[in-house]
Amino acid sequence: MTYRSALVLAAIFLASCAAKPPAAPLEAVDEPPPPASSSAPAMAMAEGLLRPAGNGITMEGSHRLLTDVGQELLLKSATIQLNDYVDGKVRVSGSVRPSVENSMMLMDVETIERVLPTSASGSTVSASSLSSSSSEAASSAMSSSEAPSSSSVPASSSSLAASSSKQPVSSAKPAASSAAAASSSVGSTVDVSASVKAMAKATVNSANFTSQYCTSHIGFCVPYHRNWYHQSFGALSPSLWHVEIADHEMDEAGQGVIKVDLVSGALTGAEGVAVEQGTTVVASRQWTGNRHFEISGPVELKAAVEFMANGLGVAGE
Repeated sequence: MTYRSALVLAAIFLASCAAKPPAAPLEAVDEPPPPASSSAPAMAMAEGLLRPAGNGITMEGSHRLLTDVGQELLLKSATIQLNDYVDGKVRVSGSVRPSVENSMMLMDVETIERVLPTSASGSTVSASSLSSSSSEAASSAMSSSEAPSSSSVPASSSSLAASSSKQPVSSAKPAASSAAAASSSVGSTVDVSASVKAMAKATVNSANFTSQYCTSHIGFCVPYHRNWYHQSFGALSPSLWHVEIADHEMDEAGQGVIKVDLVSGALTGAEGVAVEQGTTVVASRQWTGNRHFEISGPVELKAAVEFMANGLGVAGE
């Protein structure tokens, strides 16, 4: 190849390189934002029986909710006194997330509503409003009947202590008590004869009556036999507070055998003495604010009714 030919080839090569466009600069590509975290709590509502969490179940949640379909939900709340609703059927709502220790769900309760038993017409009766605190729940419970002039709990239980000398029962036939009237209208068709026979065999003394039902709403405790059960139904008209005792678990009002009722009005007659009213006995105790307790049951359980009435006292003492 001649020197001139080499120069021509070199010129052609340089021309072809210069014709190529410059490489385009790299553009920044926006990455899609990360997906939202799926661990954020969700809002939910549930209904069921409220129980204490119990020992050894979990370190999370102070209470648990047993739903009608057999599911269990852990509960906690920084604003609501869940103890005030123990052993009652309630409707709760709040944020729900999985618990850390096991596969159960944990709800931070924001609202709670007491659900009362189904009425004769088949409709469910519930509390008049959602409660965000125990004081609101207490005032809601009292709204269905005459409110007392004062709802304060006495500073000591000296006025509630059983008297060593009982007042004699008047020979005149006593008027039917509020508790007896309530018992005749609530669950009067429930057959508890087998329970009455079983409960009548129990020995009535302080060694056996070691269980207690207590509520901070009203501020009282009442003892009952260690092998029996209690169920609180809250404000159940005409009572300001209604609790039932039996030798079996209860789901609805009227399934119990012994009834504990807080009613309006001052006590008339003997205090702490079981008075027979037909097939029923009623023992009464004076309470605060123009109110009194009436504990009623079958005549076969007269000793138990009287023991419970005399054992009724101020919660926490």
